[in-house]
Amino acid sequence: MYTDEPFSAYRRHPWHGLEAIPDGVEPGIVRAYIEMLPSDTVKYELDKNTGFLVVDRPQRTTATPPALYGFIPRTYCAEEVAARCAHADIADGDPLDICIFSERLITRADILLNARVVGGIQMIDEGEADDKIIAVLEGDNIWGDVNDIKDLPPIKTERLQHYFSTYKMIPGKNVEIRVDGVYGRDEALKVIAASQKDYQNHYGHLLQKASAICLGRSPLNNSKLIQDCYQQLFAAQGTCRAPRFGAQVLAGLEMALWDIAGKAAGC
Repeated sequence: MYTDEPFSAYRRHPWHGLEAIPDGVEPGIVRAYIEMLPSDTVKYELDKNTGFLVVDRPQRTTATPPALYGFIPRTYCAEEVAARCAHADIADGDPLDICIFSERLITRADILLNARVVGGIQMIDEGEADDKIIAVLEGDNIWGDVNDIKDLPPIKTERLQHYFSTYKMIPGKNVEIRVDGVYGRDEALKVIAASQKDYQNHYGHLLQKASAICLGRSPLNNSKLIQDCYQQLFAAQGTCRAPRFGAQVLAGLEMALWDIAGKAAGC
């Protein structure tokens, strides 16, 4: 729940409706949305259209992630992220992934938490840059004072590398994955900044339109703007589904655009 009136009953979209950096935190702290736990043998991921956590597929092997796994809101891996990878020309077109170590067992996903960035893995999956940021839970009693990848026991990074190099393996099928590039906090923060720039380049115009809609407040007065915004959103997310725009639907779309706009709308 959040307190923007009169829409306080509606949850924001975990990707579009939240800030990557929480207010008032020290440098290097980011917000993370958690999709998977170390105990999960099913691959869960965010459905980008609805904002719900869904089952993507059962894991074929016994591999489970060695850390909490999710993404940083309002990030996107495209041209700027790919430019930081010497062995890839494109990125995977998803929010920036993050792996978070916690001493205490966290038993559910679909949650938000703050994490301190300590490094990352430069993963290349089928020729696409697919970086994994490594972080520790803010305030963790064991890992809370870790500030850089070199402060973590090497086995922690090795297990992440092993997981991401093997979790897609299927007998008889070649999988082209490289996870040999490991970097520290400074490079990780640059990758995050690049992903924020990619998000702004690909989705920033939708936030601006959502802000304009919020200023008008009336769905009927802004129906053409809402319709255009959502058509572009569906196109940007790679789906052919387009909504039909009656008056009640437009009112619902305006509420949904609050999620996309988030604090950027200033509403």
